[in-house]
Amino acid sequence: MNNDNPRVYISYSHGSPSHNKWVQKLAESLRLDGVDIILDQWNLQPGDDIRQTQKKWMTESDSVILILTDGYLRKVEKLGSGVGFEFTFVIDYLASKKKCPRIIPLDCGLLLEPLPAILQGRYILKFIPPKIDTESYKRLVDALLAREKEPVLGKPDAKPLKKIKPFDKRSQTILRRLKVNNFRGFKSFELTFPLPKQTSNGQWTVLLGDNGVGKTSLLWAIALALTNEELGHAVLAGLPSLLKRTGSKGAQVIVDANEYEFDCQIKQVQQREKLITHSEVSDFPVFGYGTGRGSALGGANRAVELNRPLDSIGTLFGLPSNLIHAETWLRELEHRSLKRKSSKDEDLFTCIIDTLLQLLPGVNAMEVMSNDVIVRGPIIGECSIASLSDGYLTTIGWVLDLIARWTHEAERADIKIKPGFNKQMTGIVLIDELDLHLHPRWQMHIISDLRKAFPKMSFIVTTHNPLTLLGAEPGEIHVIRRDEDQLKVTQEDISPGIRADQVLTGIWFGLSSTLDEETRSMLDGHRRMLSKGTKRSDAKRKKLERDLRQRLGSFADTSEDRLALEIAAEHMNDGFRSLTPNEREEVQKKIKHAMEVGK
Repeated sequence: MNNDNPRVYISYSHGSPSHNKWVQKLAESLRLDGVDIILDQWNLQPGDDIRQTQKKWMTESDSVILILTDGYLRKVEKLGSGVGFEFTFVIDYLASKKKCPRIIPLDCGLLLEPLPAILQGRYILKFIPPKIDTESYKRLVDALLAREKEPVLGKPDAKPLKKIKPFDKRSQTILRRLKVNNFRGFKSFELTFPLPKQTSNGQWTVLLGDNGVGKTSLLWAIALALTNEELGHAVLAGLPSLLKRTGSKGAQVIVDANEYEFDCQIKQVQQREKLITHSEVSDFPVFGYGTGRGSALGGANRAVELNRPLDSIGTLFGLPSNLIHAETWLRELEHRSLKRKSSKDEDLFTCIIDTLLQLLPGVNAMEVMSNDVIVRGPIIGECSIASLSDGYLTTIGWVLDLIARWTHEAERADIKIKPGFNKQMTGIVLIDELDLHLHPRWQMHIISDLRKAFPKMSFIVTTHNPLTLLGAEPGEIHVIRRDEDQLKVTQEDISPGIRADQVLTGIWFGLSSTLDEETRSMLDGHRRMLSKGTKRSDAKRKKLERDLRQRLGSFADTSEDRLALEIAAEHMNDGFRSLTPNEREEVQKKIKHAMEVGK
């Protein structure tokens, strides 16, 4: 290895195969970038004196990288372990004031174990496995290769460089992980977000679960972690109850997004709560819309208020915030384009109208008049925007509010709004009950329509409607369930061709049946007859089967059908309604097997 290549030893704790592989991948990347890495996976040979070899590697290195995980920190106190020996050697070197390797700690997990005193106060780089190509990695390479990071110092009379505003980072926002501790109903919960199929697009995450499992709480947690302390305090001050879990000292929320970790804690101070952030404020816009978000009619005074940051997420928390008054904003926008006679303003207005028409089924024209906004279409005929149904008003309301706030912030950041700007809009949108007031036909394509209208925007939404799930892609649906005292999340895809009733009775919603109570009672009565061995010729059984056939259209029509029902009754002592979706699937397998062997 050339003398210009720094020699670096990696100290880590052997853990899971995936962790060991990640360390090896990091080492390989560093070697490709010109760093002479010493790694036990490569350099330790059979018969070597392990302790002497470790000491030799560290003393001959320019730097020692410490891969900090909870497993590593638990072993630093164990002198008999390899980690304990290496760490003690490092401490002794630091205390000796001799020339020693540079110590570079890397935080590679959400550390629960306390840091040793020798590392406290040190600049620790944050890594998020399994990702390697991150800003932290670039900083690590710069440090190991001693690259100059400071820009050239100009002359005092030189023209200052224009500062880049945070909003100017226009690449899409990608969430990777959410972790909450003692937040509302969650003692401890972690959610890994799906990455988009196309790397240039935003992502979609759809949350399902019973009422009360915490879907809305997770939206709240994300919004608070990505906001600044001032806005966070305003949110907490308006909430009627505390966010920290009862009996806990405080709540913590951690969000990994765009290769950064956003960490906030919520502490109780007397009778109120305080938000404390432990990271930089996010450089991407966040918008939140709750179930009481209102509509395109806005507030009572028809206001268009875009300078109140709280309004961008206020309705998500049920705070007294209003969406913009859509009619007023559209009229102002059109008036501005006519007054300026600017093609840019005209293109902006046209783009907004076209985006709305893409999202509103049965609407093919929208015209801004002097004192009204008129919509036309084969379903609605011709009417003013204020006369539309709740489904239209709710959707127009939050969509226009999103566009208005995004363009407002973009203009403040000197970002040029170009034709087709909606295709370039980035940020995070949190929506509770995405399909509020929508007809089933609209529910079926609302996700795909929004995906087309705002391809780079990342959406995290909740729903209780099976038809809405049909627009989700593989990896995007997450079901939250309570398992004893813990809330757990599983990722469950919708199979192509599945019916809405199958979604309702499947693992997504877990209903036992979509039938009415009387019909279910009749089916249970029939099952009890079969469990008791009632013969097919029994008059009561034959009458019940006729009644069920009349209700359902088809029931026990063939001998094979009757055999299947009899086999099912043998395996369902507690009744079909008490079975979970997984148990029901197991019963179905047994029935199929019994039918095949000709029982």
